[in-house]
Amino acid sequence: MYRWTSKDSKVENSTEKELECVRCGTCKALCPTYSESGNESMSPRGRLMLMNMLQQEDDATPAAIDRIFSCMLCGSCDSTCPLGVDVTSRIYQARSELACSDKKLRALGLFAKYALRYTSLAFPIMRLMQKTGALRLLSRTGLTGIIDEMGIEFASKTLREDGTLYKTGRQKGRIALFAGCTINYIYPQIGRQLIKTLTALGYDVVIPSAEVCCGAPLLSLGMKKEAALKAEQNIRAFGRLRVEAVISLCPTCTDFLKNTYMELIGECIQNAMDFSEFVSANSLAGSLTSSSAYKNKKIMFHDPCHSLYKLKIKKEPREILAGTGIKLTEPRQSGCCGLAGAFRVLYKDMSESMLNQRKLDYDDADTIITSCPNCIIQLRTKLKDKEIRHIAEMLLPNNT
Repeated sequence: MYRWTSKDSKVENSTEKELECVRCGTCKALCPTYSESGNESMSPRGRLMLMNMLQQEDDATPAAIDRIFSCMLCGSCDSTCPLGVDVTSRIYQARSELACSDKKLRALGLFAKYALRYTSLAFPIMRLMQKTGALRLLSRTGLTGIIDEMGIEFASKTLREDGTLYKTGRQKGRIALFAGCTINYIYPQIGRQLIKTLTALGYDVVIPSAEVCCGAPLLSLGMKKEAALKAEQNIRAFGRLRVEAVISLCPTCTDFLKNTYMELIGECIQNAMDFSEFVSANSLAGSLTSSSAYKNKKIMFHDPCHSLYKLKIKKEPREILAGTGIKLTEPRQSGCCGLAGAFRVLYKDMSESMLNQRKLDYDDADTIITSCPNCIIQLRTKLKDKEIRHIAEMLLPNNT
């Protein structure tokens, strides 16, 4: 029933390893849904067993569909499995088989499909509806309720509306910026600060007008073909550029550009990088500083799941911030913010519970820094008394 048709053999090999699984339970240690529920069927091991059972069945029950779509796709299990089983890719494939089996999933998928296909039209319309109050009325349907509920405000001017090329007078190199949906439409000021920093450091910055959504929301809803189309479009847009790196301000986007595209279509954007990774790899930390306003504040860093488990980035942002004089205090414990895209819509109570735990963890902080714009959205819904910033907003060139 679940057969991955990608050119890449990663999932096929993972399935073979999966049959050798000794059910050690190592994958449960960091799984956020298992930690919340304590339910074996909400663990990676439990979901693998369920998917194996479904291969022998003609139909999946509502409970089985619920378990497959309740995975947050964080990748923590992939990073800890001693046999290297790629649970996340198996979940993606199962979802592509089950997406049409549930009415709510079909509606959510249809909304995402057309909103992300016609973003240049959809977001201005939603921005206008937000300003007039019409979006709040529409939110009663449940499709856009998350926007109103989380206090998301669309920017009056998107990042890509500013322009597509930023040149410096003393060119050291050239990079491309993958703006991504959240930065482009909700937090363009973060992208603008990044561009200001990079040009001050001597890098020309280009933002291809042909960029589209990375495809993560679509693939998470089981829309594999639509996600693959986005991958092909982005590879065409960025593949013809002569740049040292393609920088993204969202770890989910970075993971898709660099890794997931290979599974989808057998190609990827190999020089895609997280901003912190780019700074570290090019030894730019010594050319950066931070505002003196943060020197005496109690600051904590929130690690996005895809940074930790997919990109393997943890020490880089901490070392870079320390180099600017910012002293970080580690929270009591760390974990997922609870957003995970559609998870917030489909599993609101569990999402809220995770967010409430993060609120406790960060209770003593004045400021929270992260490297994911989507984590910022989620954290700001609950931690309203905290200043929450993207690391790109904190790092300033020494000469400014």
